[in-house]
Amino acid sequence: MKTQPSGLELVTSIEDIETDTLVGDVKDLILQEMRDAKDHRPWTERNEDDQDAMIDRADRFATSLVAKVVREIAIMGRPSVTVQIKEWKVGDALKIATEAIASEGNAMALLHGGKIAHLVFGDIAEFKGERAEIVAVPDQADLHDEDGVVFDNTKAAA
Repeated sequence: MKTQPSGLELVTSIEDIETDTLVGDVKDLILQEMRDAKDHRPWTERNEDDQDAMIDRADRFATSLVAKVVREIAIMGRPSVTVQIKEWKVGDALKIATEAIASEGNAMALLHGGKIAHLVFGDIAEFKGERAEIVAVPDQADLHDEDGVVFDNTKAAA
């Protein structure tokens, strides 16, 4: 049986992801999500609302995870500040006005980042595709046999 070596901690937050341990960090987060499930019933034993809630949770988790991974790969450990573009203007030069959260991390990145920066857009829309939509199984599935006849259990022997 494999056990967690003492002194090592598993990643428990998307914010803790690092590029050099990306696969392991993602695995840890998926396992954490599975452990946090209220119960461990199979998908087919869950009602439609429960399945919808799990799909929504997985979508929010995947979106946050991809946003963090894209950012980490884009910066690759270099000083960075995540900004929102407030205004831009094209004239003799391109002028861009940005806004960022006033934090110690952002201040340190600006202090040590130098005078040259590369503007890399962080929109994850291009990564939001899916191979097939996951949908919840309706609570009241059709009760048709292979000939299209609806099963009628109301005339069952008493």
